[in-house]
Amino acid sequence: MFRTPLIDIHIEKTAGRSKRQVLLNTFGAENVLHYDCTTDKLIRASGRLIVTENPLQERVQRLAEKRALFPFIKAGYLIARAMEAKMGTTPETVGNEYSAITGHLTGSRLEKIISPEDSCYTTVLREPLARMRSQYEHWLRTRGLTRFRVRPVFDPRNILTFEEFALLPGLQNYQTTAIDIDPARLSLIGLDTMFPEYLEELGLSTAGQEVPRLNQTTYTSRTEYSNKFIADFQNANSKDYLLYHTVHQQWNGVDKVAV
Repeated sequence: MFRTPLIDIHIEKTAGRSKRQVLLNTFGAENVLHYDCTTDKLIRASGRLIVTENPLQERVQRLAEKRALFPFIKAGYLIARAMEAKMGTTPETVGNEYSAITGHLTGSRLEKIISPEDSCYTTVLREPLARMRSQYEHWLRTRGLTRFRVRPVFDPRNILTFEEFALLPGLQNYQTTAIDIDPARLSLIGLDTMFPEYLEELGLSTAGQEVPRLNQTTYTSRTEYSNKFIADFQNANSKDYLLYHTVHQQWNGVDKVAV
């Protein structure tokens, strides 16, 4: 069902790397643009210096856990990011020689440049608490060195607990804030738990086709949160929960597209 350009609003920790690999396999790296929210620039996937699908760079990222090596890894990372920014272009000057755009963008950043009604805006949601836990674990593992839309400061002398992190004002309703336009304007909203079905509905895979699942978490998620924290979290993320439950019901019903 997809039409080009396909605009993938990659919400952090929602199977985005797996979807990006599908886009690369479908359109080719020359025809996929990556949006970097830290620089507000677009760069062709074929020209990126930081490619997390690369096994070597994945291992380097894991080395960020080692305190002694972290300053050197951070310096190299910042240099590569600055070089990518110089090679990139702003959304306003993007032109039309591409098939897909993906990255930690917001719908509102591109809607006036690329109309959702004349393209295929899409995203994938995840259960809000599980998504937040995954973002926290990533923040811990990389010591705050992320290219996410919101980047809480990492202080090794005073590391935030998950409960503190999850209730930071800038992280509330993270998924609806990423979409940032009327969800009904999106062509398709998927769920991470139904990723193969989402790709099939989108037209990027066929029934029974094996799809990549990259960067799956290996930590054991805590479930023994206090009732107060869960209530506070659900209240603070009420918009995300409403959208998630609406889409969840649709995927388990007959209407998988309209929100």
